Order: sequence, then structure tokens, then C-alpha cells
Amino acid sequence: MAQSKRTISCLSLGRIYVAKPSDLIPELQGRFPIRVELNALSADDFVCILTEPKASLTEQYAALLATEGVSLSFSADGIQRIAELAGK
Repeated sequence: MAQSKRTISCLSLGRIYVAKPSDLIPELQGRFPIRVELNALSADDFVCILTEPKASLTEQYAALLATEGVSLSFSADGIQRIAELAGK
């Protein structure tokens, strides 16, 4: 019994070193303050986001406009410019 009280005390203090929030039961997810530090995305990061994933944003917009009979393609320079503007 003392061990379970100690574990609960540690959980209530937010002293979770190994567990991730997704490892917790749903009732506890989002109840603990978790802070992370993020770095700003660079233009190169945005280029990767726009081009690398399967069904990337550029492919999705081309497919969306194709349903209306519009052909859309993005040049490498155009994607680079979009990424630069997104980074500002």
C-alpha cells in the first residue's frame, strides 16, 4: 500500500521520467503540464513538408484542382518561394 501511495505521489508531482503521455491511461493524458522547446522551421524544412510525404500538400492541391479539369504543377523554384514565405 505504501508503494502505491508513493507512485501516486510521484505521478501527481509530474515526476514521470520514462513514460510518455501516450503511455498513460486516457483519463490522465493531458492532465500533467509538459513543456517542450521547439525550434523554428527553416525554408528547407518547409520544402521537405511540401514535397516529401506521400500525398504531400502540393500533390493534394494538384489532385483537388484536377477534379475541376485544371492541371497544376509546382516548379522547384515555386516550392522554394512558398517555403520562404511560410518561414516568415
